Amino acid sequence: MAEPKKLAAAVRSGTGKGAWFGEPVAGKTGTTQNNVDAWFAGYHCTMTTVVWMGCAEGEATPMKSVHGRQVLGGSFPATIWKKFMQDTIDPNVDCPYNERPASAPKSLGGSSGSSKSTATTGKKTTTTTVKKSTATTD
Repeated sequence: MAEPKKLAAAVRSGTGKGAWFGEPVAGKTGTTQNNVDAWFAGYHCTMTTVVWMGCAEGEATPMKSVHGRQVLGGSFPATIWKKFMQDTIDPNVDCPYNERPASAPKSLGGSSGSSKSTATTGKKTTTTTVKKSTATTD
């Protein structure tokens, strides 16, 4: 498991810098062989979110030129994550990146409802609506 300080550094100056927006966040990028899948998994002390890009199971379509760019975890997924988190988290919450929410051992989600985020890349605008729910583990 990566250390929180390394995950914060990945967002501030590493492969995940496309996700940086001035809040105490941390995360990790990922890209599969031939750019078939790419993702960014990141967190703020109040929420954890993962953005994945890829094709349906069984399809192996390389994402080597999406709007003229190669898709890596630090490109579109990190940017989508950033835009979603900017619209979702409360910037007035004061918490260091390595602090976990009080409900972290049991809670995997937030309150019920949904959040809508719009990302514009080149000439195409993509709107993502994410349904929030609360899930628990034993």
